[in-house]
Amino acid sequence: MIDIFGYVDVINASNEDVRNISECIIQRDTVNTGWIEIWLEQCRLKHKGTCAKKETICLPFLRLIDCETRVIKGPSSDETPKYLALSYVWGAMTTSQSSGGSRSIINGAKLGKLPPVGSLPKVIEDAISITKTLGHRYLWIDQYCIDQEDGDDIKVNLSSMHLIYGTASITLIAAAGKDQTFGLPGVGQRLRSFQPVTRIGKLGFISLGPAPKRWIDTSKYMTRGWTYQEGLFSRRKIFFTEYQVYVECRSAHCSE
Repeated sequence: MIDIFGYVDVINASNEDVRNISECIIQRDTVNTGWIEIWLEQCRLKHKGTCAKKETICLPFLRLIDCETRVIKGPSSDETPKYLALSYVWGAMTTSQSSGGSRSIINGAKLGKLPPVGSLPKVIEDAISITKTLGHRYLWIDQYCIDQEDGDDIKVNLSSMHLIYGTASITLIAAAGKDQTFGLPGVGQRLRSFQPVTRIGKLGFISLGPAPKRWIDTSKYMTRGWTYQEGLFSRRKIFFTEYQVYVECRSAHCSE
């Protein structure tokens, strides 16, 4: 049985709007970051009562990845800088990953540094890339910002997930694929799914793809309790699916 669900938009060829049909086509290799930035700015301006939680909070236990230098900024009693957070499904860990790797060097005041570009799972590299593209510098990723060999550090961070995700300016959600090797479609090398466009007589037909909410609800991401919790704590979320980007805050939602 084939499960197909989505929307098709019909445009009359005699209508001037047909000239703008290209604006409805989602580029397979590039996320429309300009649209995302406009939406986020509207949220900041219009949803101050629901989404604009104070971001000048201090989380003294928090480590953050500096996306410009790939250095992991250690815990500090200073004001926590604005940052994004990544929510994703780890999946099965490879031997090199499970043995510690770059994160094992994070120990107390000792700072870590991520390996060279291209060395990490695709979803991690893509998250770093889109963070910079959106004009941000710092990113929180559990796998690299929590000392996986320090039980106390793990305990403090796990008991503070509501603060970590609730304080983040934006949460990037990897809602495509089954694990961290899939990446964020439209950001790195992973292409988005093909969007059919055709003409029959004077009518033009363009597939708008599956309803984003339905696609997200049936994704691997939504089967994990941890990721579901992370989404609930977040103020602004950017979902990366195989078809398009879907953004959601506590007051509104919109699709690419």
